[in-house]
Amino acid sequence: MNLGPSDPAPSSSPSVPIAASSDERGLVNEDRQRTVAGGLTGPSRSASGILLRSVPQDVLVGVHGSDPISFESNHVHKVYDVIASHFSSTRYKPWPRVREFVESLPLGSFMADIGCGNGKNLAITDKISSFGCDMCEALVRIASGQHLEVSQSDALRTPYRNGCMDAAISIAVIHHFSTNERRVASILELIRIVKDGGAVLIYVWAREQPKKRCEEASNGDVMIPWEVHKKFDEGETIHERYYHLFRKGELESLCTTDKRIQAVASVESSYFDKENW
Repeated sequence: MNLGPSDPAPSSSPSVPIAASSDERGLVNEDRQRTVAGGLTGPSRSASGILLRSVPQDVLVGVHGSDPISFESNHVHKVYDVIASHFSSTRYKPWPRVREFVESLPLGSFMADIGCGNGKNLAITDKISSFGCDMCEALVRIASGQHLEVSQSDALRTPYRNGCMDAAISIAVIHHFSTNERRVASILELIRIVKDGGAVLIYVWAREQPKKRCEEASNGDVMIPWEVHKKFDEGETIHERYYHLFRKGELESLCTTDKRIQAVASVESSYFDKENW
C-alpha cells in the first residue's frame, strides 16, 4: 500500500532547530492537514515460507492490560539489540517503492525515517536531507558508522520539532507496537513532525501471506523467530520478535476512524505488495 502526495512542497532551510523542545514532542497541531501514505510492503519471503507462533493469550492479557512498554522492551527492543549485526547484514537494499517515494521528493526536502534501522533508506539520494532515529542502540551505531544523521529515539517520542519535515517514513516499524493505542500514537507522531501538505509513508506486515505457516491468531499477534547466523553466533540462537500482523484494511482503518488522525491527515492511496500492506 502506498500513500502520499504526488508533489509535496519543497523545503527551505528551517529558521529554527530541527530538534524538538520537550513541550513540543507528542503534540499535533489540529489546524494542519497532511497526507498519510500508508503501506505494508517488503521483500519477498523465501519459498519455504516463514514460521509464526501466535502469542499466548495469558501473555497478551498482560500486554494489553498493564505494561506494553515492558513487553515490547523484552520481545522487540532487546531482541534487535542482540541480532543487530546479523539483521543489518540482511538489510542493504531499499525496497523499490520506498526508493520511488524518496526519490520523488523535491530537491532540498527534509525527510525523517522513524525506525531507520541501519539507515539503508537514508542514503537513497543526496538531493534531500535525511534524518533517522531508532530505538535500537546497536543499529544506530551501525548507521552512524556510515556517517548518516541518526539518533536513538522512541518512535512515539521523536526528537524533531513540529512540522520541520517535508516527509516522514515508517518502514516495518508500527507492527512491533503491541496495542492499538500505541500504533495510533506512532502514526500521530509521524504526522506531527511533517509540515502542512507533507507526506507520510507507512509499511507494515500483512496477515495475508500465503507462504506463511502460522498458528491461528484471531487478533494477528504473533512471535516470529530469527535464527542468528553462525557467523554472528556459534550457537545459532533463535530469538523471537513480537509482531502484530495487519489484516486487509486495518491500517487504513487506523487512519480513517481515529478522530485525532482524521483532523490532521487523509489517506491518499494504499497497496498490497509482496506479503505486506
